[in-house]
Amino acid sequence: IALLASNATSANNIIKFLRGSGTPSESMRIDGSGNVGIGTTAPDRLLHPELSDATTNAVTYPLRLAHVATGTPADSIGAGVEFEVETAADNNEIGALIESVATDTTAASEDFALLLSTMEAGAVAAEQVRINSVGKLLINQTQLYGGDNSAMLGISAAGGVGTNGGFEVNTWTSSSSNVGAITWNK
Repeated sequence: IALLASNATSANNIIKFLRGSGTPSESMRIDGSGNVGIGTTAPDRLLHPELSDATTNAVTYPLRLAHVATGTPADSIGAGVEFEVETAADNNEIGALIESVATDTTAASEDFALLLSTMEAGAVAAEQVRINSVGKLLINQTQLYGGDNSAMLGISAAGGVGTNGGFEVNTWTSSSSNVGAITWNK
């Protein structure tokens, strides 16, 4: 670890993490602004991982978020990202979440869903959108109506259409008899 000061002011101090012998190479730094760079000597954000390699035609993964349990994993275990914002002086709120959640933890049969949650009216951020393990898009619901896995889209929303105060699109099938059909259940 090396602390380098370009002049007497602490704002210009840099902490470098070096690896290797002889002429070691830099693997991480914390700059004078508190930005952390991993794989970069010029971090632009509080955390800035950067992978520089020869890959030009594939996705690379410079960041991984993991949740490893000390007990036996069960359905609903997952990892996520919270987006917290100061909404008033000294009042921070988690306004949105992105979560990867295991919906089946059976060995060799694991299923996951991707969840998007947002805060409304000061309440805890609640799930609004889910993409389940077979690619079905669910909006304001956590499962397809009646467990219908032939459906492509599930939407539930209160307050707009119908005598029940809302509408629900439960199935959008692609069967040969109903190509592109939408079935309204309320």
